[in-house]
Amino acid sequence: ALPIYLNGERAVFGEPNRLAVLYLRRRGLMPMETLFSLEQTTNTIRDTELMTRLYAQSWAVAHYLKFALPPETAPQFEQFRTAIAQGVPTTEALKKQLNLTSEQLKKAISSHINSGNYRTQRVALPPSVRNMSPPRERPVAPGEAEAWLGDWALESEELEAATRRYEASLREAPDNFFGLLGEGRVLTAQKQYAAALVRLRQAAQQNPQSGWAQLFLGSCLLDATASEPRSVSENVMRLDEAIQTLKRATELMPEYPPAYVQLARAYGATRSRLREAIEAVTKARDLEPAALNTYLMSAAILAENGQAQRALETLDTLARTVPSQSAVKAARALAEVIRSRGSPKLLDALYNLQPKL
Repeated sequence: ALPIYLNGERAVFGEPNRLAVLYLRRRGLMPMETLFSLEQTTNTIRDTELMTRLYAQSWAVAHYLKFALPPETAPQFEQFRTAIAQGVPTTEALKKQLNLTSEQLKKAISSHINSGNYRTQRVALPPSVRNMSPPRERPVAPGEAEAWLGDWALESEELEAATRRYEASLREAPDNFFGLLGEGRVLTAQKQYAAALVRLRQAAQQNPQSGWAQLFLGSCLLDATASEPRSVSENVMRLDEAIQTLKRATELMPEYPPAYVQLARAYGATRSRLREAIEAVTKARDLEPAALNTYLMSAAILAENGQAQRALETLDTLARTVPSQSAVKAARALAEVIRSRGSPKLLDALYNLQPKL
């Protein structure tokens, strides 16, 4: 999601209801090249319709600045992003870094949208998302702006850029939640699990009500256990911590399917709690019937529970229900693993196949 959203002439750092953004993106409905209007009924930031036009404006501005400006303006665009992160007013940053006035930008964006680069689609959000109150405007916490820019870089898999942003965030405010969580995530992506666990535990302690902190911490614990196995007792303790952490994540984010997928992965890794693993992944499938990961996890759990035929039937259903090339390819790859191995390492094989969280 964008690290900024626009409120009139102001750039505001925060989350324009992140769950709504994730809900759309996981259904392929919010790539950068697509403009969406969610029930166009409001212009207000605090309206219960989830700041719908604000979303549309933000994505339009971001897409224009990133893709429609001439390539030679890329350095100026980076300077513009930095200026916004430092609190420079939008109009001033536009004029100084990109030599654009607000009126010129509005006309350029209007022309860009009308040129056929966008399609508009109205989407009905489920009550669990629709009823969430949008966040209020608030001052940017120390280190938060840099961390948001780090998140943007991390989502683009620009790990070095993300690392620089998170380090800058923590220099500005050594104990800030956003920097701790972000650095933990990028260290996990770099497979530096010991260092990642330190940061993620600090973030979870800073904000114990953050489902994201619990989810990333639990997932990192699983990655560390799979990649850096220790003694049996240490592995059991680490898996137990992962299960408790991911259970907390599902409590804090009860409508977010990947939290249940990771919980199922944790149960499955114990090799003795497959019934609970099946329950968790079934919940994920109920929430998101067309999700690739839930089918793959279901099949792996069934196969490890001695139900290879049901696992293959699940993969067949996946290939028919989610008729994308990536889904069919993943289903065939896992089916081959089931037919040829059927080993207790099946969940590890699955994790190498599925997209990362």
